[in-house]
Amino acid sequence: FFSNIPPLYFTMNLLWLTSVLILAVQNLSTATLFPMSTKGRKTRSSTDLFKQRMTHMLDVWMEGDAWIKDALTKMNVTNYMEMVRLIEDPNTVNSIKNRKSDGTEESISPEKAQKFRCCLSYANQLQLRHGPIADGLVDITQMDDDDFRSFYIMAIPFVTYDDF
Repeated sequence: FFSNIPPLYFTMNLLWLTSVLILAVQNLSTATLFPMSTKGRKTRSSTDLFKQRMTHMLDVWMEGDAWIKDALTKMNVTNYMEMVRLIEDPNTVNSIKNRKSDGTEESISPEKAQKFRCCLSYANQLQLRHGPIADGLVDITQMDDDDFRSFYIMAIPFVTYDDF
């Protein structure tokens, strides 16, 4: 069969077939599983995650401490980042005051202040284990009160994470 085809035509046909195969393989290697018009999966915004973090810290790790919640409300600390800024400074935490029902002011107890600061320290520790924030926030809601208490009891020095 090939003996009747002049060598030049045979070479040209072989080159054409080779180039077609190369283009086909190249197109397959750059193909995607999803068309470009497919929308990505919806995720919660960081605002939702921060709200979830604040709620978890106060309701689970601080065991729903009404004194702390009330003090934060009176200080107009309404979101996670404000709470983080407050907790980062030990002097600010130690100076938290709240009004008792009889109208007298009461300062935060040293134990409560230490536990409150430990909430942020534990969240930072979890984030450091998880990876950089650029890769996503760690879901601290997976850690219950027992996990937090174990960290708190170890009395690890305050763990900072400066990428917030």
